[in-house]
Amino acid sequence: MSLVTRSQIQHLARRFSQILKTPEVAVIGGYHGVNIGDLALGYSVLYALKETQISGGLQTIYNLEKWNWPLAEKAIIGGGAIGYNNLVEVIAKRYKNNPENVAFLGVDFNDQQYSELAVIFLKNVRWISCRSKHQVEKMKSLLGRNDIFFHPDIAFSLSPDSSMLNRSDASSKKLLMNIVPLYAKVEKNTIIPAVQYAAERPELYNNWNQMQQGYHAHVRKIAEHYLSQGYVVEVLPFTPMDEAVARIMLKGLNVRHQPYYPDPYRIYEYIKTADVFFASRYHSTIFGLKANVKLIPFAYAGKNEQLLDDLQIPSAIYHKPIDFLREDPVPKDIQPINSDYSRVIQLQSEASLAIRNCIKAIMHS
Repeated sequence: MSLVTRSQIQHLARRFSQILKTPEVAVIGGYHGVNIGDLALGYSVLYALKETQISGGLQTIYNLEKWNWPLAEKAIIGGGAIGYNNLVEVIAKRYKNNPENVAFLGVDFNDQQYSELAVIFLKNVRWISCRSKHQVEKMKSLLGRNDIFFHPDIAFSLSPDSSMLNRSDASSKKLLMNIVPLYAKVEKNTIIPAVQYAAERPELYNNWNQMQQGYHAHVRKIAEHYLSQGYVVEVLPFTPMDEAVARIMLKGLNVRHQPYYPDPYRIYEYIKTADVFFASRYHSTIFGLKANVKLIPFAYAGKNEQLLDDLQIPSAIYHKPIDFLREDPVPKDIQPINSDYSRVIQLQSEASLAIRNCIKAIMHS
C-alpha cells in the first residue's frame, strides 16, 4: 500500500465516521491528507475542541460539495491559505442561513477581488482572524469590520502540552532536510515550473532556470557538508511532492529518504530527534522552532520571511529564492541558528488562546 493511498483511506474514513455521527463542529480546511502543514492546522483545532468536550471532525474544503460532507451545526474554517473567493462562496452557500455559526480562524485571504456573495457572508460570520497583520487590514477595509484579529499560525499550538526542552533522545549527528519544490512540480521524474505561481512571483518565474540551479546547488552543498562531517542526512517530506523532488536533487548522495507519512504528530516528534533541521516549508519551519532544534531555514515564501523576522532572525543569515538570481551573490554562512525559544513559547500560547477564543465565540453564537 502506498502512503498516498493511506492518506486517501484516512480521508474516506473521516467522512464515513461523520456520516455515522455528525460532529458538533465541522473543522473545514485543506485536509486532503497530502500536506502535513494543513493537517497540523486541523489537528490543532480538534485538540482544542476535545479539551472543551466538543465533538469535531475534519472536512476537506476542496471536495465539500462533491463529497456531500455531513452538515454540522457549527463550522470553523481552520487556518491556512484557503480564503480564496471560490472557497468562501462554497462555505457561504453551505451556511447561507446561519453565517453566525461560522468562524474563519487564522485564514489568509489572497484573492484581489471577492464577489458580493462572499463579502456579504463574511460581513456576517461570527469570527474572522488572520495570521498576518497585512491580511487583517485588508479584510477590515473590504468588510468594514473592526473585529478581525491577528495571531500566529495555529499550527504553533500543535501538542501544546508536550515537552520540547527535554531532547535526550536527539542525535548529535543527524541532519534532517525538508526540501520544497521551489515554484515547481515533478512530472515523469523531471522538475518543471508550476505555472500557477507565475502571477504570484513573476520575477522568480521568469528566471526559473537560474533560480533552480542556485537552489539545487545550495541544497546539495548543505547535504554534502554534513555528510563530510560524519552526519547521517535524512530527507523528511511534508508532502509527496517534497519526497519526489528531494530524490532528484540529492541523487547520488548517501542520504536516507523518509517516505511521506500523513501524521503531523509523528513528523513533529521525529524532528526532535535531529541535531540540525534544514526547513523549507512554512510549517516545517514552525515544527523546527517548536522542537527547539538548530535550524537552517530557507525562506521560500514571504510568509516564511515574516515568521523569521518576527523571531528577529536577520535575513542576512538565511537564503531566499531571490538570492539565486543575483549576478554576484554574496556567500552566506550556512551554519545553523538558534532561535529565541521564549518567543516560540509565546507564539504557541498566542495561537492556543486564539483557537480557544474562537471556539468560545462560535459556541455562544
